[in-house]
Amino acid sequence: MRDATSGRRGTAVVTAGYAACMISAGYEAPPGVRSTSQSVRLARTPTANDPIGILIDFLECDREAQREAERGLGTVGKAIRDYIGWSLANADKRRQFFVGCLKPRGYDIGKS
Repeated sequence: MRDATSGRRGTAVVTAGYAACMISAGYEAPPGVRSTSQSVRLARTPTANDPIGILIDFLECDREAQREAERGLGTVGKAIRDYIGWSLANADKRRQFFVGCLKPRGYDIGKS
């Protein structure tokens, strides 16, 4: 997996994996994906099997949020996004979809 912000392979997975471990240990942490930098925590008591599930949730929700934010951009719009970056409207849309995907999965987002 290539991280678009740094150009290095796997960076997003590493940071999301670290966040998943922290959250599964009962801490609050940013999810380590491009959709949001808000802190995330489990809304329930963590279990020993949580780290992989949390990582999968982060990556799936981030991918869904990106897909929704890019809906209707077209090839030229995506090229502009890659060159200049996300517009504020697309970033907000992506963040909203990400949060909307995580909440029903048992996460609290934002300040405690």
